[in-house]
Amino acid sequence: MDDDGWLAAHEAGHSVLATLWPGWTLKGVTISGGLYSAGCARVVPPLIPAADCAMVDFGAPFDTWPLAVRTFCEARYAISAAGTLAELMLTPRGTRRPLTVARDVPDLAADLPPLEPDDAAALIAVVNSDGDDDLTTIAKVSRFAFGTDLDARNAWAGHMETLTEGLILANREAIERLAAVLGQLRSMSGEAAAAVIRDTQP
Repeated sequence: MDDDGWLAAHEAGHSVLATLWPGWTLKGVTISGGLYSAGCARVVPPLIPAADCAMVDFGAPFDTWPLAVRTFCEARYAISAAGTLAELMLTPRGTRRPLTVARDVPDLAADLPPLEPDDAAALIAVVNSDGDDDLTTIAKVSRFAFGTDLDARNAWAGHMETLTEGLILANREAIERLAAVLGQLRSMSGEAAAAVIRDTQP
């Protein structure tokens, strides 16, 4: 695996998990870095209904919050954590083992929709901005959900990491295939990435 292999797996992990959560939209993915980021998966979350937001009681247990709010927090955590977990689980930096599904990548890459200029510009803007990294996003969503209750935050983090690891293993072929194609193209539209992901599904 070349030096971009771990990064491609990282961004593919974000991308594949984003497609598993209803309402989350993958807009593009790149491993062409900028001033602040080595790559990014540009994901747009669904809107949470205003009525559900108004029903959030920060003094009540997280599991009593409206389903839409809880699902948003869980998706945000899992998608953010998926990059590093996919990188560590599928392409350990110490070994850099080869991808298992790369045999037909050139043909597949040639048939994908092109990256439109607006999508390319949006990806460039993300990697050149100093927005939150994955760990900061995870910290913020954890604090939003559990406040200063460190025991509850840590318990939820353990649950969410186990859930995310299971999703990565269940979707390993999709992550590895997308990483292989991304390694060749370096930047892809959300439509193209979704096509690669669908190609691995029965």
